[in-house]
Amino acid sequence: MTVHGEFISILFAFVFAVPIPVLLAIAALKSSSGGVLTGNDKLTMLLCLVPGVLFISLAADLKLSYMATPGDLALMIGLTMPFGWLPSVLAVMSLRKLISNNNTGKGSDIFTILLGAVYSAALVGSIFELSGADYDEAIYYFQKHAILHTEYGYLIFIFTALGIAGLIVLVSAEPGHITPIVSAVSTGFTIVGLVLMAFINIQLMREPEYGLILLWLYYAVLIFITARAVRFHITEQVRLNNEREAVFRTRVGKWLHRIMSSAAGMTAFTFAMILPVAALLEILYILTGQGVSGFIKAFTETADWTFSQQTPPPPLEYDGHYLCTVAAGGHKKIVRPLRYGKRLDHIIIVNRQLLAANAFEELIAEKAPGFHRAVRSFYNRHGYPVSKLITTQLRADVVYILMKPLEWLFILTLYLFDTNPEDRIAVQYSDHIVQKRRNINAQKEKGNRKESSCIQA
Repeated sequence: MTVHGEFISILFAFVFAVPIPVLLAIAALKSSSGGVLTGNDKLTMLLCLVPGVLFISLAADLKLSYMATPGDLALMIGLTMPFGWLPSVLAVMSLRKLISNNNTGKGSDIFTILLGAVYSAALVGSIFELSGADYDEAIYYFQKHAILHTEYGYLIFIFTALGIAGLIVLVSAEPGHITPIVSAVSTGFTIVGLVLMAFINIQLMREPEYGLILLWLYYAVLIFITARAVRFHITEQVRLNNEREAVFRTRVGKWLHRIMSSAAGMTAFTFAMILPVAALLEILYILTGQGVSGFIKAFTETADWTFSQQTPPPPLEYDGHYLCTVAAGGHKKIVRPLRYGKRLDHIIIVNRQLLAANAFEELIAEKAPGFHRAVRSFYNRHGYPVSKLITTQLRADVVYILMKPLEWLFILTLYLFDTNPEDRIAVQYSDHIVQKRRNINAQKEKGNRKESSCIQA
């Protein structure tokens, strides 16, 4: 790191990245402790340095060996304080308030909810290169398709946002200032929003990233705040109902009052509002013409994610194996894709035909290197132009069918000359074969260096 870079890192850390999170944490803790920073608050701030440093080290892949200069150390501190330490402090504060039944510090709760939402959105955007395109659109290999299908997913995002808004209403409003109906509806939206948020988080977990820990930490904080707010509203509404000397003209009114005046009745009424909110989501799906399965399709009609069930087209700027294009671009019932694989550090879709062809090439490279060079030279000249012509699913299907006799020839050759043909086929385009080829290339480079040293000698 240059002297200029060292100065910028130190300035960033100790002017912005350290003081601001510390001041925010102190303000939040004071708000929840009656305006005084207690000994437990100070201990919380100190202990949260451990998970904060650990989280940033894992998420950013930073190690102590990298902390060679003051600028590197300042950069580590600058990342840890706002993105690791502050969320940890707010999470511990929320858990403490839940356990101690502390309902003060509404401002700190609202701040925690909003900060977590901003952090979550920024985190997902920084980890994944989101294209916003649905599964049937071609994107660059380094991008990801939309997390939810755009036609079905927007209602899920809206209801998730309404869930956060409902929680803010519960946190900020006094039970005596809003009606039980408003309190119950807010609770219903909050619970439904939390359920949807859990599904979204799981959708993102197909390729585990340490940075996604922050999403689940925020989710846990929302649960802590929700549990405390709902408990507070239920108990306060019961207390207010018992204090009021209401006169009812009908037996039905007296019966409803008796039910709502008990904690069990109030709890049942509050959580019963989850069903109308969930039903509203399904009704909106029906009214917008998306059907009752719209919620499910929002997650499954995607590619690249946990619940995805669709196969995307080949990536843009793809210049590889035309059989890769066939495996990714044909109708699934015809080309029969099996799994994902790795080729040139890119994720591709593989089928039996592609695996057999690659296993055959690997075998002849080992048994007949000269013949392999001739085959590879022919393929390099003609394979890529063919792949550029496979622009529709029908064309991919036709190429797959035309290649069937060659696929059978490849498999017959493997069974004749390889002791474990199916094992060789199975490991193609896997981490095993990638590492194997790296080792072969390393041995070749080592041999070339030895030859050059002998010639120089």
